[in-house]
Amino acid sequence: MLEIHRLRALAENTLGDDFDIRGFHDRVVGMGSITLPMLEVSVEAWIAEQQAGGLIHVG
Repeated sequence: MLEIHRLRALAENTLGDDFDIRGFHDRVVGMGSITLPMLEVSVEAWIAEQQAGGLIHVG
């Protein structure tokens, strides 16, 4: 649970006003049962997608 809080803080700090809690939740829950390192990669990819205006989609 602490890792998810850390990843949320990373996303909020990186995206600022562009942070979307629903999008973050969809990414985290939508990944299903995965390891925390894989979740971190997925959330980092989601952050990059958001920064690019949603123009890229990874996994």
